[in-house]
Amino acid sequence: MDVYGHSTVLAEILGAPNVRSIHLKTDKAFYRPGEVVDIRALPVGHEGTLYNGEVEFQLLDPSGFRIFNHTAVSDHRYIATSFQLPQYVRYGAWKVVASAGRWSAKFSTQIRVKEYSENIRTEATHKTKLLTL
Repeated sequence: MDVYGHSTVLAEILGAPNVRSIHLKTDKAFYRPGEVVDIRALPVGHEGTLYNGEVEFQLLDPSGFRIFNHTAVSDHRYIATSFQLPQYVRYGAWKVVASAGRWSAKFSTQIRVKEYSENIRTEATHKTKLLTL
């Protein structure tokens, strides 16, 4: 741009990415230490179209400490990514957080990490089947 005879000035103007929301889904609600958390994310722009660009994922433990950080690219479609939980972890409510960069809002979903036995899971499934008959 010319300003009254002065030389051309180039400037970078920062703004927020075109992301209205990032819908997050995990493959299950409860995890054991060491298991893999599979995540699907659907970033949607302000016009309702799918976002095209980088999405940063974080995994936070119950105290808010960042365990993992991962960046993936959305090419006008959903993103599939995963984290492996450490073997020795704090039990409780963990968060998967996603954002489209530094200036974007953060979107999250919660998972629970704890030890559980397969018997409890089988009993719950059996009870569900009995109730639906």
